[in-house]
Amino acid sequence: MLLFCAVTGNAAGAIEEIFVVAQKRPQRLQDVPVSVAVLSGERLELAGIDDLFEVAREVSSLTVNQTTSPINTSFRVRRIGNEANIPNFEPAVGLFVDGAFRSRSGLGIGDLVDVESLEVVRGPQTTLHGKNTTAGLVSILTRQPNASLEAAGKVSVGQLDGYDSAGMLRASGTISGPLADDLSARLSGAWFGHDHTMKNLFVPDDSQDMNRYSIRGQLRY
Repeated sequence: MLLFCAVTGNAAGAIEEIFVVAQKRPQRLQDVPVSVAVLSGERLELAGIDDLFEVAREVSSLTVNQTTSPINTSFRVRRIGNEANIPNFEPAVGLFVDGAFRSRSGLGIGDLVDVESLEVVRGPQTTLHGKNTTAGLVSILTRQPNASLEAAGKVSVGQLDGYDSAGMLRASGTISGPLADDLSARLSGAWFGHDHTMKNLFVPDDSQDMNRYSIRGQLRY
């Protein structure tokens, strides 16, 4: 199944065509009767976007809110959505990863690694995508295993001004290739961590540090 592609004609001045799966089938963007914002994997990399909080910079109608913890995260499209810090409230903006629905928005708050495309669909989508899409949906499509060997990696480091101990490290990588004539695999992973950014003068435990990691494996026959 075609997940996302951009096709440019050989002739000079040809118009680029973008295909999306906002309606669960590949369609040209101009033929989709709903409002869709599309970011390709290349666009995410060039813009330095590593998570969904940063996606909101590129898609003005998307708002990502976080309260007490990463799991308490909510998406809003056109400022419509539910609060994430109420456990029995289901999201109004659905999150889908490779077509699979994530029951809570916080399950998608991690590093965007090896992404083929990201679509933000605005407006009610309950007919095709179920009850948790009354305000819209966010669909993340990852890259599929290749028949040829491919590998890539990225490392970022940083330091918060005014904090000698507040260092940051982000690393991600992917490898894909054939295992047999009709079998290929892809393995992707990421790790992100930073030291504490708040110092407690009364107890030895400082706060606001973070360590998170993710790994994804795929087989294609």
